[in-house]
Amino acid sequence: MAVVAEFLGTFLEVDGSTITLLLLIIGSATYAVRNQVASVFTLLLISPMAMLVAVVAYGLFLKFGMFNPKNMGEWLMWTITAGTAATGVVLGAAALFAGAADRKEARLSSRSQQLPST
Repeated sequence: MAVVAEFLGTFLEVDGSTITLLLLIIGSATYAVRNQVASVFTLLLISPMAMLVAVVAYGLFLKFGMFNPKNMGEWLMWTITAGTAATGVVLGAAALFAGAADRKEARLSSRSQQLPST
């Protein structure tokens, strides 16, 4: 139980500047794909998921000692890496789901056109 508490404590240690930078990265990616999604509600679902993945990635980088958060250059590089990775994963998953939904809709519409009318 102590390991779980320590692991969760790592994620709660994320400072405000890191959160701000992650929000800017995710916000700019969301703004860039706003015309490609089917609904605004999709963006409202994707953005918090990307933020959660980014904080988890940043916490894992911090937990495994991959960088020194006191060094500005390392902090910036690893924070951008966490934000970009999270955005790529979540937006990529959303694109895959949207593509699958489009293919299913195309199959259904082609089947309805092929049915003979009575």
